[in-house]
Amino acid sequence: MLRTGMSSLLGRQHAGRSMVCRQALRPAAGGHRRGASPQLLRSQPRGEESAPSATPSGWVSFFATCHPGLEQVVANELLSLGFRGVEPGRAGVSFVARRLSDGYAANLHLRAAIRVMALLAEGELGADPQAGKRGGQALYDMVYEAAPWHDIIPRGASFSVEPRLWSCTDISTTQLVWSRVKDAVCDNIRQHRSDKPAPPEKGKVADVPLYVTCYKDHIKVYRDMSGESLHRRGYRDVMHRAALNEAAAAGVLLMSGWRQALEEAGDGEGLVLADPMREAPLAEGAWPFQHWGDYDSAAWTEQVEAARARVRPPWRGRLVGIDVHEGALGLAERQARKAGVYNMLELSLADCGQGEDAFLAAAWKSLDGFLYRQCPGASASVISGNPDPFKYLKLKPQSKHRLTLSGMEVQVAGYQIRDLASRAAAAAGPRFAPVEASGRDRRGAASRAGDDEAAAATAAATSRPHDSAADE
Repeated sequence: MLRTGMSSLLGRQHAGRSMVCRQALRPAAGGHRRGASPQLLRSQPRGEESAPSATPSGWVSFFATCHPGLEQVVANELLSLGFRGVEPGRAGVSFVARRLSDGYAANLHLRAAIRVMALLAEGELGADPQAGKRGGQALYDMVYEAAPWHDIIPRGASFSVEPRLWSCTDISTTQLVWSRVKDAVCDNIRQHRSDKPAPPEKGKVADVPLYVTCYKDHIKVYRDMSGESLHRRGYRDVMHRAALNEAAAAGVLLMSGWRQALEEAGDGEGLVLADPMREAPLAEGAWPFQHWGDYDSAAWTEQVEAARARVRPPWRGRLVGIDVHEGALGLAERQARKAGVYNMLELSLADCGQGEDAFLAAAWKSLDGFLYRQCPGASASVISGNPDPFKYLKLKPQSKHRLTLSGMEVQVAGYQIRDLASRAAAAAGPRFAPVEASGRDRRGAASRAGDDEAAAATAAATSRPHDSAADE
């Protein structure tokens, strides 16, 4: 069964809105008439899918990829933007919107995501050994029928295929996925016009980048709206080899709860100063979706104007960055000046002794002392690719997160530094106040007292000398 995921394959402008069109997935006898309005058939959701998670009829499904461990951060961003159906997955988050053009906002505003993709179609591979359709042939047939590719890829546009493969029947390599998808798309287009879509120029992003995932015989075909990784939207024209790119740095900042810094600060090369005030490219043609037949330029302009209206006054704080590499600091300064945030930064060339146990221990113990003495009542987030130095922090972490950034395992620990009043109360020790007994306890105590008095009188009587004869 094939399930399509696009509500407006071709967005024809009418009264300022995109018209939704539908047509059969596979050409009928005689084929489609040129110029006919394209449509997509939408089958019912599969039986195992619950109703709440199914995409509403006519809506578009999206998937925003991210670094493993940042899924909830991206999900929170999407919720804050007003998207529905937000569901964190593995290395990404799915969500839905009414129109394809709603995905423009995700590309423009998401900070911790890597790319945003719009679902074209999904379905089972449908391997049928008796019919001789196995592996690559079954994939070819599924993709051929997935969409009217002659409308998805306009005349003169380039396209590319990026495959992902996990445990599929008789499909053992991503090369096979790439070739079968490419052949299916090109053959479908040849049925409607004579030209063949070309691959992108070397080093360039295709006009229509396709992203195909094959997981246990379930196939999903996406159009990649972002093209390049979203962390490349910013001011950096030269990339330094660093563990954190802007998307990762933004995710860590969001995780720490320091959203103001995320919105108003960022440079390039050193740790979390790497981010985030980057500005998305706003020029026409800078995004792949601006080359699509269903591109809504009015919707994009509206999103850009709304984003510009949200720009805040410059932050008046200071961000301190230390790096042992002079070249990295030079790049950071260069990009910070381009972004107009250099006056917020204090960059220093210094060696923290990474890799030398004595220096490493001293640096982390110094951090522990600084947080305790200079930051009472503050919140702190500490990130490290080495879990061992955390033992030098005597503070108890309130939260721990493990991330995978650029193939490296990273730990982010959150701390809440006690304020002076809390420390004084803890130093004074516990105070015990007298506790008033309840009515029941008081009755029990009185009864026990009465019993004690009676027992004492009895003991006194039995211990007195027997002198009755003398009395008489």
